[in-house]
Amino acid sequence: CFADGREGEEQPPEERGVYSVAEHLQPQADEVSAESALIADIVLSEVGKTRLDPVSGEVRNTFGDIVVLVRNKQSGGGRIIAELVRRGIPVAADAEVNVCDYPEVKALISVLQYLDNGAQDIPLAAALKSAMGGVTDEELAAVRLRAGQKVPFYVACEQYAEREKDALAEKLRAFFGLAARLRTQMQAKGAAEILSYVLSETGMELKLLASPCGAEKVRRTARLVAECGELSVPEFLARLRSGGYDVGFSESGGEGAVRVMTMHASKGLEFPVVIVAGMSGLFSNKAFTGVLQDGEWGFAPLAYDLSSRTVRETLVRAAVRERIRRRHGVPRLPRTGGLFRRPRRGGGAHRAAAGRGRVRSHRPGGRRAHPAHARVFVAERV
Repeated sequence: CFADGREGEEQPPEERGVYSVAEHLQPQADEVSAESALIADIVLSEVGKTRLDPVSGEVRNTFGDIVVLVRNKQSGGGRIIAELVRRGIPVAADAEVNVCDYPEVKALISVLQYLDNGAQDIPLAAALKSAMGGVTDEELAAVRLRAGQKVPFYVACEQYAEREKDALAEKLRAFFGLAARLRTQMQAKGAAEILSYVLSETGMELKLLASPCGAEKVRRTARLVAECGELSVPEFLARLRSGGYDVGFSESGGEGAVRVMTMHASKGLEFPVVIVAGMSGLFSNKAFTGVLQDGEWGFAPLAYDLSSRTVRETLVRAAVRERIRRRHGVPRLPRTGGLFRRPRRGGGAHRAAAGRGRVRSHRPGGRRAHPAHARVFVAERV
């Protein structure tokens, strides 16, 4: 007997999803916000445009002439940095991002996971797609089609390498031979030495350098290597798992990179192109008065006790308030009667946010621009 009341009728077979290694190495759709994508579009559209400089005359904008101002370190700066990097835009930022979110670092972690346990399909596929294997998506599909769906992928690769004589089989045999040598070295060497060997001997480091923003990609892999310390491969993987695969890293793209900084840190710097992020968020505790509303959890009013004539918070409203606060990156600051705390002196960052497009002072690292020629963009989330 079936739940819908039909007896004996065959149900259609459930469709199997296809796991994409390429999508696994790239950020998911919900990880890229509309605001970050808009900021990246503005940056790319502004680079190369001419502007009038009071000293040099007409000059062209470079990445180093652009700054993205965020309200605080928790208000989406990490997503903005990740999106700019994904578009191939050099970035310099003081805020830390998770280096494990980048494709080149994910590939190295997959290599370590496969070396630690060869009976894992997904790390094997990711390692094969890296410079260590040099296998394409079409070749991976050919291996799967040859073996069928019932055979585990790692077994299918081993069988293909043993039975076939084509170029793909040669790639697989070379890959398995290198993996066997690395597993032997793992008995005496740590994770840092294994990663350094993979980067240098497989040509992975050279390929990263030859790609757009290659120097930044190599710096990220070096950050992962440094995080290994003296740990062995199993110990390092266990440490990554216990820490939620979170390794802090500060982007430093150099002078010719887009700067991402807080408005407070921008005081004293000047940039010809200023992009102000997070302006569609909440700005004060007044936004948390009355009935709160969440698209998923619904309305959350206060609890009114008519007998005692008191008003109190409810658990649901407290949860909705905290969710709204985190979503918009609202800091837990006392009321100051304005957008930000009044600075003791200067106040340049707030003038930039208000639309004058500059921050007066002479601290190094900024790009001078006359206020009449500065361009200010307010990026609002959709």
